[in-house]
Amino acid sequence: MKVFKRILSLIVISCVIITINPYYSNFVKAAYTDTSPQQAPQKLRVEAINPDEPPIGYNEFDGYYVDLKWDNVVFPGDSDSGYINVHLQEVNKAYKPSTTVQLREKDLPGGTTEIRLRNLKSGTMYYVSLTAYHTHTYDGKTYNSALSAESNKVKFMTDINLAGSSFGVNQLRIEWDDVWNVGKRIAYKLYVSESSEFNNVQPLYIGEAQIEPSGPIKVDQNSGRLEYILTVNDPGRVYYIKIAPDITEANLKMNDESNMIMVSSFIVARTNKVSETPEGSTWRIDWSQVVTGLGNTDITISYQIFRGNIDNNDVPQYMATVNDTNFFVTVPLGENKYYYTILASITKNGNDVYPGIKIGSDKIFLNEQDIIMTPEVPEITDLFERVTGDTIISYIDELKPNSATVLWRVPKKGDGSVDTDITYDIWLIDNPNLLDNPPDNKRIERDFKPSSDNYVIDGIELRGYKYTVSNLTPNSTYYFKIIAKKIQVDYVDEKLQSVVRKSDPAIKVIITPSEGPIDQPLIPARPPLSIKMTQEGQPDITSSTVTISLKNKWYEIFNDETGKWEYIRTEKLNQDDIPPYSPTPETLDGKKYRVVEYDSDVTIDVGCVEYVEGMSYNDIVNITADKVTGFPVAPNDAAEDSSLNPDGKKHNVNITLTGLNPNTTYIIWVRAARKNLDLISGPSDPIVITTEPDVVPPIVKPTVPIFNYGLAGDTFVDLGWNFNNNYKYYLKYSTVENINSASQAIQVNPEDLANASFYRINDLLQDTVYFFWVQAETLSGDSKSEWSDSYILKTLPLSPPETPAGFGIKNGNDAVTKNSITFEWIKAEGMEYKLEIASDINYKNMTEYKLKDVSEFKVEGLKSNFRYYARLYAYDPKKEAYSAPTQSITVRTGRSDDDYDSDQDIENVLTGEFVVIDTKLINNIWNVSITGSNADRFIENMQKDKVVDYTIDLTNPPGKASNIKVTIGSRVVDAMAVLKENIIILVQSDTNGRMQFIFGNDILAEDTRKSLSRKMGEFNYELSIGFPGSNVKEGSSNIKFKTSDVVVGLTANGKSSQSAVTKFDQPMKILFPYTDYDWYREGKTSGFGFDYDSMKWNKLNTSAVYDENTGKGFVKVRAEKPGNIAIAEYGNSYYDDISGNWAESSINNMAAKLNLKSIEGSSFKPNKNMSLGEAVKLMLDVMNVNYGNDYMIMASRSKIITEDEISKQGDNCTREKAIAMICRLYEIKTGKSGKLSSLSNSGYKDINTVSQKYAKEVNFAIQNGIVTKRGSDYLNPLGAVTRGEAAAMIEKLLVLTGEL
Repeated sequence: MKVFKRILSLIVISCVIITINPYYSNFVKAAYTDTSPQQAPQKLRVEAINPDEPPIGYNEFDGYYVDLKWDNVVFPGDSDSGYINVHLQEVNKAYKPSTTVQLREKDLPGGTTEIRLRNLKSGTMYYVSLTAYHTHTYDGKTYNSALSAESNKVKFMTDINLAGSSFGVNQLRIEWDDVWNVGKRIAYKLYVSESSEFNNVQPLYIGEAQIEPSGPIKVDQNSGRLEYILTVNDPGRVYYIKIAPDITEANLKMNDESNMIMVSSFIVARTNKVSETPEGSTWRIDWSQVVTGLGNTDITISYQIFRGNIDNNDVPQYMATVNDTNFFVTVPLGENKYYYTILASITKNGNDVYPGIKIGSDKIFLNEQDIIMTPEVPEITDLFERVTGDTIISYIDELKPNSATVLWRVPKKGDGSVDTDITYDIWLIDNPNLLDNPPDNKRIERDFKPSSDNYVIDGIELRGYKYTVSNLTPNSTYYFKIIAKKIQVDYVDEKLQSVVRKSDPAIKVIITPSEGPIDQPLIPARPPLSIKMTQEGQPDITSSTVTISLKNKWYEIFNDETGKWEYIRTEKLNQDDIPPYSPTPETLDGKKYRVVEYDSDVTIDVGCVEYVEGMSYNDIVNITADKVTGFPVAPNDAAEDSSLNPDGKKHNVNITLTGLNPNTTYIIWVRAARKNLDLISGPSDPIVITTEPDVVPPIVKPTVPIFNYGLAGDTFVDLGWNFNNNYKYYLKYSTVENINSASQAIQVNPEDLANASFYRINDLLQDTVYFFWVQAETLSGDSKSEWSDSYILKTLPLSPPETPAGFGIKNGNDAVTKNSITFEWIKAEGMEYKLEIASDINYKNMTEYKLKDVSEFKVEGLKSNFRYYARLYAYDPKKEAYSAPTQSITVRTGRSDDDYDSDQDIENVLTGEFVVIDTKLINNIWNVSITGSNADRFIENMQKDKVVDYTIDLTNPPGKASNIKVTIGSRVVDAMAVLKENIIILVQSDTNGRMQFIFGNDILAEDTRKSLSRKMGEFNYELSIGFPGSNVKEGSSNIKFKTSDVVVGLTANGKSSQSAVTKFDQPMKILFPYTDYDWYREGKTSGFGFDYDSMKWNKLNTSAVYDENTGKGFVKVRAEKPGNIAIAEYGNSYYDDISGNWAESSINNMAAKLNLKSIEGSSFKPNKNMSLGEAVKLMLDVMNVNYGNDYMIMASRSKIITEDEISKQGDNCTREKAIAMICRLYEIKTGKSGKLSSLSNSGYKDINTVSQKYAKEVNFAIQNGIVTKRGSDYLNPLGAVTRGEAAAMIEKLLVLTGEL
């Protein structure tokens, strides 16, 4: 019967599989006879098939394609034939239907090892994999084997299809594929240049914030493409455009950027009637001259004029060709039915300069031009009416908690008609300090042109426009800023150009209504506030806890005698009970009866203090209810019977108070709070309770322990026994079997075995027999067991200690200096160490250092710029034996100050033998190169000499250069990395001395250099050093610059392509000289780098050296990426809202030292409570780490918070939690403990309310002056910490760690 069931199951499964996909039917048939399983294909990869084409690309025959290769598939020897299938899975866009895995190629011959997948979708991510199967013959029939397992999956992205066209006046329409990775849209870098070289072109970074609904870039979900209307500088000019996916994913195969396209902006034109007769009128058409940027040499520009009919779509007719930028046309009376277009022809030596690119105008109509004037300020109104009292639309009626509709009147021309050429820029701002100069991310519309959806119409008359802003926060204030713009054509500097006129702004203040109640919650009544009863009918009170109960909904009756509302029971005690009052809508009039109900925004705070004789209600009015804070009012009583309540719902809220002392009387009260509006009720009537006394359990004598494990080493033994964590133990041992001769007993506590299954006894004699005894004792020490029987073990003969682990250079910027190296290792208990250091790997001239039980050692008195070898031995003083040495490590000492800033350089200055330095400037650019055969000779020289740094002296340019470009062959940079050589470039500084740019051997990692080489073949690096003579002003309102910017750029230039290096793998060191000692102020003066993403100046890693004997110094800045770099200081006022605040000094000191990425805008909000998430970000700022949306996970891994707090970023951060996090920062920064077990006198009356898990950290913080007080005698550990208090504690942490 079992066999029958199995056969039946196979038949059913087979039918299901064949029904789903008949292709697999033969595989099922073969299951009985195929004894040779098919192996999966191996090493699927993206690799070029045609050496003249990239592995991912596009051509007119294959469309968008990818080339795949794999190793030869192994088929069984008894198979007839083998076949390979290619499976393709498209990564879906969120708004497109899901797609399944596609069988892209079927039954490829088994010997196939490559294929080109053609006609793929552009700008799309795919997963591709292979399967294989084979055929075999059985009983005269051919069967297919089962499919193999999948090969490795490969993820790739096809090239982005980029397109562009002329759009409006001085505008281009740019379109490209909307590319999605798994679950999210990718980011891009858009490059727009006036030349095909893209020199010094900064990209436009495009992410979700720049794409609708929050940004100007539109999404066409039908075509799956993005559209951006870009405003450019010049009309009639060709622009070069490319786009690069901004994505870092190691396993994703893709090209770094799209193909370049060329797009022209429209030629702008204006018309003017010059004469009019009864027969007709004569018009003059003027247009802007095309801009080429190519100079006038051999360039010929002509213009063709075409005329088209307004009433039909016929092809416009050619009229004339002119070399000037104007043309006269005569129009017979009543025949003004034509439009005109201008098409430019640009040739050089008879050849088209821009083949295939149309440079022309939009349709030109013969109209008199409006007077050039600035548009009126948009007239915002709150109401449009047909007549008084008959509303068309009202701002108030449209205002919602999450949206608002702003109204303004239509702009009109001088003749009273609607001016339809007006467009608008609109910002939505939540900070009034940003109104005058709002950041670009606050702009919600650019060049907005109202459509029919925005019209306010009265009958057929257009009266105004409306605009709705959504996703607003209830009960919040916003500022809707709008300006009107009009683009007109006019002469500027005798050239016809488009002129944008902008109105002054109009501002509409939007205050969204609350989404829920905003009233102060009523005082919780008693009853229903009470002590919760257990199932046995007893108060739920223990020696250390009490559970109180209240309701989130109850009913009250007004007492005429007392003039107060009082609780009245409406819930039944059982199903047969009739309560005193049954609520009805008629009786709930708010006069005699009322209902009290807490909504979800209300929380409960519980106060609990020891009762003092004579305490009254007035005493608790002034005491903060902070035993439990922010407890939600959602029902949580699982035992409550909802059927006994009038509405059939649960309403009981139970709150358990912990950490109470036994046999102690407490007074308990509650308050209801609406924290989002800072509203809190008065205290409830209090409850007085007494906790239960401690019950002492009876003493039980422990049983005798039994040894169950023993392992001997040479000088130690490991012992195990039937351990019970309710006992402590004593061990004795001796070399004779007599317990009276044993040494003093060793005490073993439960925590000693918390993470171990045995206990180790050390310091024994090797090769010796020992006898061991064990005894158990209760933790209280009231009772002991008898001693166990003896347990015999013999130690082993002597063995040398283990080789030290973890030997290397200590982490930290000061581990390697010009004259010292600090080594570190993992210290083993009882070990001493011997360190050997030498200048050669054979240790012929080595120096020996004998060290005690330490885990690090600093070797001093070394040569600068010198390579040393080191190894370490462990030494056991008891065994008098050394371990084998560690592997040798090699390290080079740092350069001396003279290496970087000396009138007599100690390294070679490169000359014309290797470097070509131009003798004159070209376009204010000074070119220097080490390329070609010079590069080969330079590499050969590096391999032979002993020089570490090579200097290129560029302090005497042939003229005032705005830019220095140093071109270095890629092979030179590769050789520098292997040989650990550096190049220092000297230039003249505006601070009295020579600046130094250190192109280090590790500035580009091997993977980066290999990636560039694979993409570009033979190429050169171009280091660009620009001197704009000023500073970037954006983001510098609180910065005082001490130098002008230097602009550092690094690109890889191949024969036909170019790739910009956007980040150094190791920082480039830039040295700014100075002579005045007071010019540099420690902790104030710093290097700054400009971040074009955030449009802010950020502090860089900076240090300084000053020689008082020579009166010279330099500031060393470590630049992590190219860009604008300068020396500057923060101003005095870091934030607008801290003046006069008690924490002002602490906040300023912290902001001067740290880069506070978590504090956005110009407000610090020192008195606002911090959420846990805000506190975590501030702690990560103190650690100077980069973080994203995973910041809570990062904090958990650093043990700043616990794993169960990862999802609680919105909770209030308590003062004790903030203290614990700061103590953890102390441990991370110093490597020392941030905990203290006990404290003799804290000075705080409520120190006993500190949670047990944070007690040691709070003790440490009080002992070391980190804690700030809220009042004279109260720590308030469970209260929320404010931002100012957190800043004050962080300031004291920085003082404690020596950073301030």
